Amino acid sequence: MGNQSAQKGEQLRHQLKKVHQQFPEIIKEVRGKGLFTAVELNRRALFPVTAYDICLRLKERGILAKPTHDSIIRLTPPLSVSSEELQEGTKALHDVFELDLPKMQKEKPEAVPPTTSDVCHRCGRNLGGGLACSVKGLEFYDFVTEAYYLDAGEGSK
Repeated sequence: MGNQSAQKGEQLRHQLKKVHQQFPEIIKEVRGKGLFTAVELNRRALFPVTAYDICLRLKERGILAKPTHDSIIRLTPPLSVSSEELQEGTKALHDVFELDLPKMQKEKPEAVPPTTSDVCHRCGRNLGGGLACSVKGLEFYDFVTEAYYLDAGEGSK
């Protein structure tokens, strides 16, 4: 099963890298291991659209994805996914960038694009111009299906 996951994951990332070549201003990086894959997006090129908005459009096209930190899309297809389904998923992402993104950017105007100072230095969340994350004394790390909560005073999990 591990080999099958690695092979299908490589196939998925290979297809996503082709989308990256078509949209280099939007996609910063494609990375992953096995079938756990992340597509990191350029926040400035997407603005005012976020990874969450892209994931909603993917859902409309039948693809489930998880947004992370406003600029990362996580894809975790099941081991039973076929090559055709991987191609359909990659095509859906391509179509969202090509067809939906320009409309989304016009429909969702914002005043000023985010800067790096708009990102919490502890957890990476978009602060929308604020100075600190709303969670006092805690840092959240969302890793696959586990969340680690580190108490600032005790360092416990």
